[in-house]
Amino acid sequence: MKNKFFMWYFIIFGCVTFLAACQDYSTKNENLAEQEIISVLYDSLAKKIPPPPPNLHGLNIKDSLRILSQYNSIRDSLKFEKQIVGIIPTMQPLESKLDIMDFNSSKRELIHRLNSLKEQKPLNIAELRTLRSDSVVEFGEQHLREFSADYYQINKLLSFSRISFNEAGNEAAVIASVGTSRLASFTAIYFFRRISDKWTIVDSKGLSMS
Repeated sequence: MKNKFFMWYFIIFGCVTFLAACQDYSTKNENLAEQEIISVLYDSLAKKIPPPPPNLHGLNIKDSLRILSQYNSIRDSLKFEKQIVGIIPTMQPLESKLDIMDFNSSKRELIHRLNSLKEQKPLNIAELRTLRSDSVVEFGEQHLREFSADYYQINKLLSFSRISFNEAGNEAAVIASVGTSRLASFTAIYFFRRISDKWTIVDSKGLSMS
């Protein structure tokens, strides 16, 4: 009788330990995926937006090529121009739920999961791995001015929602906002897919602009 008790004890203990280890592994993988997704999104959002293409109507070929060359040079230089970027160091749940009917059926699982996330989650800015050379800082009250809508000592502010994953763990959705002042910002939802072991933006949809 005692032997059977110990046998069941060790079986239950082993199962609980195994499940705990699986949960810990899953959480670790999710954290790594979140860091990679935010890093990819940062590279996309932090770069400066180039001016609109020049109007070449009525110009001859020589002048058109010269102006296009100048425009392309300016556009390419802006991609890598170093900035001071503030990031809110938490990923927030949604303040209001998204309507899943505004999205096609392939995205509704991600939207439903995004709507269901209730708690904020810390974002470790030091662990972001970007392709840019910006100075990245945690955004705080020191970057606000009392009588101005402009941010102080940063060029741009980025904030991110919690990230939802599909059941297979190879697709994700996140909402990001980018602003150059409290009166100039853009918010969109971005959809990711893991392709060849890399998280890649596959679609996006604008949600608001100010």
